[in-house]
Amino acid sequence: MKKLLILAVCISLLSGCAATSMLAPDRKPDLAPQTDMAKLVIIRDTFLGTAIVFWNYLDGKLIGETKGKTYFVTNVKPGPHYVVVTTENTAVAHLNFEPGKIYYLREGVIIGWWRAR
Repeated sequence: MKKLLILAVCISLLSGCAATSMLAPDRKPDLAPQTDMAKLVIIRDTFLGTAIVFWNYLDGKLIGETKGKTYFVTNVKPGPHYVVVTTENTAVAHLNFEPGKIYYLREGVIIGWWRAR
């Protein structure tokens, strides 16, 4: 009986670590950019740090968040812009978007001594 109780506790703890994608597996993003806009694709393709949410800003405006293996796509007006990704730390990318082009940013978690970065 004691072993059964320990097994039940372990299974319940492990089930809390399961992650699901927020996207349907058969749904493909529309990556065809408009002729007068650029397309920005932000990808988080690793399971590491699934519980950590990355908030993504374009020119100071929140455009989306990633958690676990997710991505999102947004249209961007041509010209210079900056993308800020925040979690416990902050990263900034300065980009000059050109119309009709697709830009990819890949996010990942770096495990630090006290927290993820």
